[in-house]
Amino acid sequence: MTRRVAFLCSVLLAAGACGGEATPLITTTVAGLSTTTTTTAAETTTTVDAGPLAGLVTAGVEDPFYGTGYHAMDYGDATHTYLLSVDSLTGPDPTVDRLGIALLDPAPVTTGTGTNQYLVEVWVEDPSEEIPTSGVALYTLGPDGWELYVNVDAQAVLGFLETTTDYDARRPTGPPAPAIQLVTFDWTGSAHFVADVSVFDLGDVTASAPAYQGQVECNLADILECVLLSDDGVLRPGDTGEAVEQMQDLLIALGYLAAPSDGVYDGETEDGVRAFQRDYRLVRDGKAGPQTLDLLDEVTSGESDIVMASKFGVGTVLFNTESVSAWNALKDIFGTPDAETGWYVDGCDGHQWWKTTWDGFTVIFTDRSGSKRFDGWYVSDLNDVPSYLYFAGGFRPGSTWAYTRALGATWDPTYGGFFTLDEFGYNNGDFVVTPPYPTDPPDSAVVESFGTGTGAFVTC
Repeated sequence: MTRRVAFLCSVLLAAGACGGEATPLITTTVAGLSTTTTTTAAETTTTVDAGPLAGLVTAGVEDPFYGTGYHAMDYGDATHTYLLSVDSLTGPDPTVDRLGIALLDPAPVTTGTGTNQYLVEVWVEDPSEEIPTSGVALYTLGPDGWELYVNVDAQAVLGFLETTTDYDARRPTGPPAPAIQLVTFDWTGSAHFVADVSVFDLGDVTASAPAYQGQVECNLADILECVLLSDDGVLRPGDTGEAVEQMQDLLIALGYLAAPSDGVYDGETEDGVRAFQRDYRLVRDGKAGPQTLDLLDEVTSGESDIVMASKFGVGTVLFNTESVSAWNALKDIFGTPDAETGWYVDGCDGHQWWKTTWDGFTVIFTDRSGSKRFDGWYVSDLNDVPSYLYFAGGFRPGSTWAYTRALGATWDPTYGGFFTLDEFGYNNGDFVVTPPYPTDPPDSAVVESFGTGTGAFVTC
């Protein structure tokens, strides 16, 4: 564990060690205390620079972790920012498994602590165990040395977190390394503390941020009892209650979850959240944070500008809507079309067709159902569609065959090759590579075209 070097300037400032001109200093170490001798032409004086933790080096300090008694302490660095025991807590090697002590930084708001007490961060330096040992301790000077009154072991706080769904959804995949930072510490009749808790993933050496962060309030009795104070606005698997039920109602309204809602964030609810996040280009983590919840509300209330094309139609314009009504409604959405065919008789099926195109997106009207109706749509160029037009299934510019296959698509070499994704009604599709393909498209092949309804049928 890398220790802080926070007091260098504050300890030596009066002597000018942090800038400016001053009389040179000569420093030696005697019996664990830093002795500064300042020499001038006129006189020589000697003062002891004890540092803020000086009291803990005058008597033995009780081991808060292994019950190995009292240990002599010495400064861990020349600037007196932390202490280390002179011997090991667990073995004969005095350079490993040493007790480390530092002042809490930033200092918490404390109530009821006395001048003969130290509230400090404690840890095991160079621990032999896989998970580092750390915590916060309150020491009081007694007849045998500095006695441990309270030890807030970070592992004990982690044990509480593991009982909460808040932590369960974000627990590290590798060994967890918890750290606590006190916000308040009350050493009165209602002894308790509030702490910010971070849990790091020792299995992810590239992680720059904790896997979990939260705030807890715990008592200071023999058995640690805590409550979770933090509310990050995220609904996650395992949660229950009215907020979950309200979210489920929105998912049901959009077709991402089967009714009825029950207020339990179960696996089906998580799948529905992931599907919504996929279609609306959010991070697909299965948790409903503020971004997901806000967009759910905007989409169901009609406040969102996003238009979703799906197997049911385009936005609120559904397949089988009478052609003139549908055409007017789609013009309200997309504006003036770039091209229209007018009604014509298809040479393959003998029915009347009409195609209206905006950029790379085309809607189709036919009389295949007996009267002229809105009957399908297709994308001729996924990179050339209105930015607000989204597609069920999560297709977006740059979607590859590897991504499409992971959604459940299958490949059919018929007619030169096309993919099928029945779950979303996408009956055909093509890629920006030249067919014929030997078996499947390459994973890197980018989706270029697809459609549903009549627009997806290969009729010739």
